[in-house]
Amino acid sequence: MEVMVAIVFFVTTATFVLDSQIQTRLLWQTLSETSLTQRQMEEQKLSQTLRDDYDQKWEDISAFGQIEALARPTEF
Repeated sequence: MEVMVAIVFFVTTATFVLDSQIQTRLLWQTLSETSLTQRQMEEQKLSQTLRDDYDQKWEDISAFGQIEALARPTEF
């Protein structure tokens, strides 16, 4: 009788530990995937803010006229 109680206790404890380990792994996997997804979204937003929506060419800038320096060099 005592052996059966010990076996039931062992099986119950082993089942609880195994279930806890499985839940912990699932939680860790979910957190990891969520973190990765969030990081990818942040990088995508950053790359969109750094990207120009147009192509700028020298002809666009030269349309304003001759480029001159604001400060003239001083003579020694």
